[in-house]
Amino acid sequence: MCQLKFALLDEGVSMKYSKVFLFVVCALTAQIFDCQDTPVVELAVPTGLGLNVINSRQISLTWQDNSVGEAGYIIERRDSSGFSPIEVVAENTTVYLDSTAPYGLLNYYRVSVLDEGEDSLFVEDSVGFVYLDTEWCLVPGGPYHFGDLGSLRDDLNDDFHMMTFEVTNAQFVTFLNEAVQLGTIVVPGSLPIGEYEGDVHWPAADRMVADVNDPDSRMTWNGVEFIADAGTENNPVSEVPWFGAYFFARHYGFSLPTEYEWEKAARGLSDDPYPWGETSLSCELANTAGCGARLIEAGTTTGASPFGVRDMIGNVWEWVDDFMGPDDPHRVLKGGSCNSTTHTTYVYSRNHDDAWHTSYFYGFRCIKRN
Repeated sequence: MCQLKFALLDEGVSMKYSKVFLFVVCALTAQIFDCQDTPVVELAVPTGLGLNVINSRQISLTWQDNSVGEAGYIIERRDSSGFSPIEVVAENTTVYLDSTAPYGLLNYYRVSVLDEGEDSLFVEDSVGFVYLDTEWCLVPGGPYHFGDLGSLRDDLNDDFHMMTFEVTNAQFVTFLNEAVQLGTIVVPGSLPIGEYEGDVHWPAADRMVADVNDPDSRMTWNGVEFIADAGTENNPVSEVPWFGAYFFARHYGFSLPTEYEWEKAARGLSDDPYPWGETSLSCELANTAGCGARLIEAGTTTGASPFGVRDMIGNVWEWVDDFMGPDDPHRVLKGGSCNSTTHTTYVYSRNHDDAWHTSYFYGFRCIKRN
């Protein structure tokens, strides 16, 4: 067998005529020529990399295919150690869905065109941010006051971020629908159920995420998706047990604050009874008893901590991560609610309840640790 190769020899030929010239390979066997065209390979940088955040766990990448005869494309994502390949896709592909992007981080992507399995030409870096639509306040590491005696502690030396406002109905419904789509929450009847890994007091088991059957939850399941009642989307979510708050935080890669972290975010180095200082309670500063005994939209009141965290007093009690004690399985709640009187609305005030219990007056917020 012999092979004859014909190619363009005149490098001066204008590229506008390149379409009429092909590399031809002929196999000579038993005086019969079996000729076939070898496809032209013209590699070019993929352009127009676009990012679309579908939800907290999925980013859609799109790009322009500018090559002919490429072997495919390699998708890379960058972390602290540099770019790492996450997928190789077929030729002529222009879309990729990344379902493994870490939450709360800037995710840099690179799409490279492949020739015989080698990455050759890639688009410039592009950035996407998987996010929950919320605001955050930085709480710097360092000393802080804790407890009713205002003891100074110095055991939280790392910065963290706390949600500026409590988790809202709209945010919780978004989480429920995402989790149902991902299969981490199921709805066997009308109640959302998640799988809890267990702890020192509670065994691993399926746990209720929210009591949507209670009208006070202001959320409904229509058989297909969860919906927040009209007009309550920006109210803090309630009728959520500690387990539901935990599932929400786990879904987004957050944490529930410890009681220490909660108080630090509420008061910092201040030894005052309220996040905003010594000024007595008023309906302008916090939604507590005497202000209508009903939940109002997050951010309506003006009281803020030294770090800018809002609504830490009133509206809903907030679940934190702590047990009441080593032998007490009740979880701690902080901050008081719209039904709380003065003695339960100090930054050091404590409440507690079973992790499975729900109430119109129970909600939560999350933190991000660095």
